[in-house]
Amino acid sequence: MNRETSVLSKLIAIGGAAEEESFEVQAKVRVKDLDTILQKIKSPEIEILRKRHYKEYDSYFFFTDIDQGMLRYREDDFLDENGNVEKVRSRLTLIGPTNEAHFGKEILLSRSRYLAPASQTLRFYREYF
Repeated sequence: MNRETSVLSKLIAIGGAAEEESFEVQAKVRVKDLDTILQKIKSPEIEILRKRHYKEYDSYFFFTDIDQGMLRYREDDFLDENGNVEKVRSRLTLIGPTNEAHFGKEILLSRSRYLAPASQTLRFYREYF
């Protein structure tokens, strides 16, 4: 009964779940001339190590108990140079609640994250979780 009330336990029970670290920084700025930015990115001063183009389709599951976190079902359509779908990947991500600590003028945010392949349909996961 305890396992059935824990989203993490249910995610582990379906198989393939793994805890992973992630780090992401996003900066948003107003751009007056997109062509200037694209030219700079393509200049020899910038080395692009890896390029991937895909479309993401997300569905979120929120739970009454906020300590369970939230679950994201994501379908990634990987696109080739012509914009055609090359492959599709579906996965589940359990995102734990945010933990925040203050250190003077700095703030540390952390959050647990568990990934699992999604081998079933979105409908299955709606009923399962």
